[in-house]
Amino acid sequence: MENLGKLLKTVRKSKSLTQQELGEILGSARQTIAKWEDGDIPQSAMPMICNFIAESFTECDQQRRHWQTEHDLVEHKLERLKIKIQAIIDT
Repeated sequence: MENLGKLLKTVRKSKSLTQQELGEILGSARQTIAKWEDGDIPQSAMPMICNFIAESFTECDQQRRHWQTEHDLVEHKLERLKIKIQAIIDT
């Protein structure tokens, strides 16, 4: 369970959450979150922790897709601009 605890801590920090804030989200005390992050995770807490981590990865993937769409749009506009500039140069 130590690896899951480390992953929980990494995800929590990536969301800029304190242990207290994560505890409030998950309905647990700060001390409980600290124990979980140290790898002391009871079987009963596994679904809650896994759901939190899975939701975080889903949010991350959605953000990545949004950025990719934005990047593709900028690339397309830049390519069109290059074509217009080249047309002006060629005339």
